This record gives sequence, C-alpha cells and structure tokens, in this order.
Amino acid sequence: MRTPYRPCYDVVINNTKLCNPRTGLFNPDETYYWSVRVRNREGVWGKWSPTQTFKWSGPRPPVELETVERNGKIYLKWQPNPRGNRPLSYEVYASNMKGFKPGKTPYEVISLGEVPSNFAAETTEKELLIVSPDPADNAPNKSFYRIIAIDKNRTPGGSSWPLELEHPFVYSKPLPGAKVGQLYEYRVLTLQSMGDLQRRPQKPGSAFWEKEGYEFSITEGPAWLTINPKTGLISGIPSKYDPGKTNITITVNRTWPNEVTTTYVSEVSTNAAKGFQKNGPEFQASDEQRFTLNVIR
Repeated sequence: MRTPYRPCYDVVINNTKLCNPRTGLFNPDETYYWSVRVRNREGVWGKWSPTQTFKWSGPRPPVELETVERNGKIYLKWQPNPRGNRPLSYEVYASNMKGFKPGKTPYEVISLGEVPSNFAAETTEKELLIVSPDPADNAPNKSFYRIIAIDKNRTPGGSSWPLELEHPFVYSKPLPGAKVGQLYEYRVLTLQSMGDLQRRPQKPGSAFWEKEGYEFSITEGPAWLTINPKTGLISGIPSKYDPGKTNITITVNRTWPNEVTTTYVSEVSTNAAKGFQKNGPEFQASDEQRFTLNVIR
C-alpha cells in the first residue's frame, strides 16, 4: 500500500463511500487492494483499516483500430480484446478534439465551457461507417474516434486509444451539373481538427492553440466559378458561352490561425515561442477534390 494505483484514489473525502469516477481505471481479473482511515475534527488520524481486496469484471478496450474506404466512404474497423469479458456490443465516440474524453452527456472543457456529447453510435458489429457525404448515412464525419466495449451485463470497459483520420480530407460530394443563367452552388466539406488543450505563455493562457484553419481554392476551373477561401462555398452563374463539360480541381490547405505571430516572437524572443510556429513541412497538409462539371443550356 506504499504507492497508490491511481492518484484519484489517494484522496481525502467527507463521505463514507468512494465511487469510480470513470470507466477504464481497472483491469479485469486483477486483484486490487484498499484500506481507509478516519480523521477527527481536531485533525488527528486513526489507524488504517485491515486491507481489503476486490476484482473488477468487464471487457478490455478494443484493439487493432483501422479504417477502410469503400465507394468514397470511410469505415472504422476494430477487433475485441482477447482478454477480459467478451463484448456483446460497442460504443463509438467521435470528436474533432484531439485526446477527447468519451461522453454520452454534455461536459465541461477548460476554455470551451460546456461541450455536447460525442457519442456517435452503438453497434454489435465490429465496424461502423464514420465518413460519408450522404446525410442519410448519419455519419459523424469527425477526425478522432474512440471505442468502448460493452459486455453482457452492460458493463463498459475502458476506452480504446484514439484513432486519427487525415485532416484536411474532403468528404462532400460535388453537384455534377449546372445550367446556363442559373446560380450554381456547392460547399466543399472537409474533416477538421481543433487540436488539444494547451498552456501557452501568451493570453489567454489555456486554449486550443493548435486549432486548425482551412483555406479553399480553385486550382482548375472556369472563370465564372469562384470559391470562398474560408467557407469552401463554390458559386457562379455560367453564361451562354459556357455550356459543356469542364474539369474542376479544389484544393484545401491546412492553416494555423491561432498560432503566435512573428511579432509576438520578436517581442518575447524565446525559443519556446519560436517553437510554436508551424513553419516546418511536417505541419503542412492539403487535400484535393477533382470532378467534372457539366453545364447545360
């Protein structure tokens, strides 16, 4: 009993019971030891109780998470953990927050306040459609995923390691046709990442400093077609001279709108501040979407 298994159990409470704060803190079929002592109003501690033991019974986190692409859609696949109770179903959680905590109900995040549930679906299968341009598929279309196994007693296990998808990644389906004299619109949608909570020396201190931005551009297409570089909305009205098929190429580049500026670096003049800037090639990423647009009269 010299070292606590987890710091959250080396605590002082004003109650006569201690509840498990979240799933995944214990491994199945392992023996754990605990004891308790009391303190009176004068701050004097009594002796430790006799040491007690317990075992937790439940499933372990799923393993071998991977993605496969079929017909322009992305599926998440996994395998049950060979140890622990046999899972009967799986809960899938999805978020754009790196290292997110699975939650079926809204919860508080520093600098963001209350965030909504990131529960995506429960399934008895070992795969789930997670990225799709079709709204009827009800796909999460997020960049990070975790899976929790559920056994026959509805006992949840711990969360799997997060799986990260590429971002940017264009998943929307373009409208293939336009008509002369009529407005054509299509919004390009991409997977996104807001990074994780970090502490920086500049204000506001704790924030999602590595939240990504995305810059959209048309690198191949007709002159009448334009795109909003921030929202990815493509629009334009073809004239009577524009009928026929034309090739379109949309490029999405990752940007870092929340990073420190060169002005800040010169003012602070620290290696740490310089390290925050995302100038290196390892921080750059882009994706393209190519399609043929048919303009009719």
